[in-house]
Amino acid sequence: MASHVVSAMAVTPSGPKRNLHCWSELPLDLMRLVFERLGFADFERAKSICPSWRSASRQSKPNNQIPWMFLIPKDKKLRSPVQS
Repeated sequence: MASHVVSAMAVTPSGPKRNLHCWSELPLDLMRLVFERLGFADFERAKSICPSWRSASRQSKPNNQIPWMFLIPKDKKLRSPVQS
C-alpha cells in the first residue's frame, strides 16, 4: 500500500516556501489523540520529539496495550525475546 505525505507549501515571489507550520505547533487536542493511539515503543519515541510533544504526552492516556516484553510465561521462567 502506498503512503502519501502532504507538505504545506506557499509560493512567494522568491520561490516556494516550505513548512508553513511547525510540528511543535500542532494543536494540543490533536497531539493527545495521536498519543492515545500509539503503542508503547512509539509513545516513548514520540514524546522525545520536542518539549511541546513531551507536554502533550503527559496529558495523554497511554494505549492500554501491554508491551510484549513485559509478559511473563505461566512457568515464570524469563526468556530472551529472541529465543525460539
